[in-house]
Amino acid sequence: MTARTAARGLGTRVFGIDVRLDPSWGIIAALVAALLALRVFPDMLPDARPAVLWAMAVVTVAGIGLSIVLHELGHTLAARGFGIGVRAITLFLFGGVALLEREARTPLSEFLIAIAGPAVSVGLVLLFVGAAGLPGLPAPAATVFSYLALFNGVVVGFNMLPAFPLDGGRVLKALLWRIRGDAVFATRVTARLGEILAVLLMGAGFLSVLAGRFGGLWWIAIGFYLLTIARAARKDAEAGVLLRGLRVADVMTAGPVTVEADAPVDWFVETLLASHPHRFIPVLRGAEVAGAAGLPEAMRHPRAAWGRLCVADIMRPRSRLLVVPPGEDLLSALRAMQQAGEGRMLVVGPEGLLGMLTMKDVLAHLEFRARLGG
Repeated sequence: MTARTAARGLGTRVFGIDVRLDPSWGIIAALVAALLALRVFPDMLPDARPAVLWAMAVVTVAGIGLSIVLHELGHTLAARGFGIGVRAITLFLFGGVALLEREARTPLSEFLIAIAGPAVSVGLVLLFVGAAGLPGLPAPAATVFSYLALFNGVVVGFNMLPAFPLDGGRVLKALLWRIRGDAVFATRVTARLGEILAVLLMGAGFLSVLAGRFGGLWWIAIGFYLLTIARAARKDAEAGVLLRGLRVADVMTAGPVTVEADAPVDWFVETLLASHPHRFIPVLRGAEVAGAAGLPEAMRHPRAAWGRLCVADIMRPRSRLLVVPPGEDLLSALRAMQQAGEGRMLVVGPEGLLGMLTMKDVLAHLEFRARLGG
């Protein structure tokens, strides 16, 4: 799968891409290893010693992790080919995700990025099947290779279901996008299919639990995860319909409260912020935007020093802020805020600061448009 959200974890770098290990992956890896060593492999090799079974389980879990990383590398290397930056690959509770900096801009790039991961997994199926059939290979090694071939086959089969955010859903999105010429429509359709699949998975998991098979809890968890992502994608697409054609200037808050760069910090906090307790106030040097500051920036310095400091000494410089022209497409500006994890951006024209665009502004406008029926 691919995503645009940020994630944290320990890891390494492969082809210049951060590969991160979320703590939840360690939990599921340990559970899978125990299941393989105590239940699955003993049935396949009843004469094998426990030490051999555990060694097989550890190697298999490592192979599963490597298979997921290679699958996601397929996505990321394809994305790089279309000029899309890749933040990281993260292994977590439900598998792996490639964190892309933006979405694909054409149906062809969407299709090729989506299909690259399953293509790698198909290659791994062939590789492991071939390895398992090598003459003279010890039975434990052949069993591990066979299991890894099966795992990658399941990855391909499940991921190619035509429901967002699975790879098959993204392939279907690309096809619908190409046919209709509307990426928003394609996202809404495939996201709705993703919601339906998620509900079916949760329902099947619930029935499995009622039947005494507690592995159904896993299907419930996966279904809930897919439902959350698919619903968010559909709502984003619906928001895109409501905001289509708007410019930043149509939604921004004009004339925000500002402060001069040479204003004393004690006055800034005790007078200006006391009257306007915003977390983010643009800092001006004449007509030019120099940065932004709020109480968090002031609190990084001892209060005793506030009288000796000016706002320029504590502010976040303009280079660390999101700045957008008033004529910028609103959806593009919104994506930039989401990718940066920021809730606001400054609107600056040739004449200087014109206003500020915040998520609150966008949500208020969305609510207004939705109540009017678009």
